[in-house]
Amino acid sequence: MDAVTLLDEVAAAYRGLTSLAVEMRLIQGDEDWKQERRVLGAYVAPDSFRVNDGGKHGHSVVSNGLESASYSRRMKRFRRYPIAARDQTPGVFRPHYPAGSAFLFERISESVTRAEFLRDEPARLGDTELLCHVVRVEYELPARFSAVYTTSPVEFWIHPVTKMVLRMECEVTMRRAPGEETETSKQVLVFVSLRINEAIAAEQFEMQTPEDVIDMPSGGSGGGKGHEQWRSSSREGQTVILQSGNVIDGIALKFERRITISEDRKTVHVADQIFSPGGSIEFEHTLPLEHFDEGGV
Repeated sequence: MDAVTLLDEVAAAYRGLTSLAVEMRLIQGDEDWKQERRVLGAYVAPDSFRVNDGGKHGHSVVSNGLESASYSRRMKRFRRYPIAARDQTPGVFRPHYPAGSAFLFERISESVTRAEFLRDEPARLGDTELLCHVVRVEYELPARFSAVYTTSPVEFWIHPVTKMVLRMECEVTMRRAPGEETETSKQVLVFVSLRINEAIAAEQFEMQTPEDVIDMPSGGSGGGKGHEQWRSSSREGQTVILQSGNVIDGIALKFERRITISEDRKTVHVADQIFSPGGSIEFEHTLPLEHFDEGGV
């Protein structure tokens, strides 16, 4: 069994899909800590994706070829943003970072430095055991990532007929900051079900703004433990619009400020709105401006 040829066949099989719907179990951890999550994925060619990761406290990401949207159920955070490059789309396997909930392995044969066939071994798909080819693959890691993390060789369980991946294992070693000790976590991705080239409703790739959160436009963001924040700015005519939001212990708050300078430049009008899950409040201010002629101080 030539492992490189097999990887090329797997990549071609995924590129040839018209649709794919999967259920997966993602198991992550080490000797002291372990986490298991249920992940649902859906894809319709050429550019519709959906990933539901982690149940009621997890997150969802949708991309329909026109825009993308994400929703964190734990932090109650929602935002829309332009579609990402395909190799950055959630659900698409990335050779330089093989860990995570990937289910579309069209790039499995890229950046390979070494591949070897190990054995034939059964892998469980739901209640059925299917004999698979097991291969070990080493991928080239770009230099800009090597100071942050490294990955072990990745092992794939590949069904010989469909060329679908039914199981993936690897280890990821992270260094969160210069000088800090590294942390190694084992990643096991197990496929529970696969539906290949079956119809998937278009509604699966739409996401409406959830009622209990605020719509967070793209912009700067940050935060810490139990706290996330974002900010953005735009302009409508003579009015500058500043928006910001905070999610504090799961409670979402949004702030909007509209600033308009009068045509005679003598006053500035400021209109503020604050939104919370329970309602909103508005208030306005008009302040005088001291206008200096050119050269004035």
